[in-house]
Amino acid sequence: MRNINVSAALIALSCIILFATNCNSSSKDTEYRENLLSKSLPEQVLMLQQIKPEEAYQYWRIKLEDTINSQKISDSEKAVIKPVLEYLTPELYEENCSEEISSRFNEIVSSMQNTLKNEFGWSDAKIFKYFETIMTEAEYEEYLKRNNAEYLDRE
Repeated sequence: MRNINVSAALIALSCIILFATNCNSSSKDTEYRENLLSKSLPEQVLMLQQIKPEEAYQYWRIKLEDTINSQKISDSEKAVIKPVLEYLTPELYEENCSEEISSRFNEIVSSMQNTLKNEFGWSDAKIFKYFETIMTEAEYEEYLKRNNAEYLDRE
């Protein structure tokens, strides 16, 4: 199996959490999500930059709830992750989101990632899987199978 190198796209994707922009909304959310997930990671980044703040919020809320409900994550790890979900709001995706709110969110995410790495031994690949892609755990695994890869590499 091979690794998929997606460096710039992954950095951009992680930034979407705070900087998604507005565009026309689709009433076919499921169809849009399926279309989104069928694309390469760079294409996903571009598509996500074009959705409304409420839609971006919903995508990331679903992603984080899926992570919190994962059987592969311990209760202690989930306790570290929950503050990110609790602080997540549609306002984070607004173009006019205050610097105070976005900075606080960045602090919470950074603290969570550092704790997971330092106290629970999470790798960058695991951080990516659960927090830097819009794909849920099952969608991520399916993406790997489709692309004959063991994991996605941000390098």
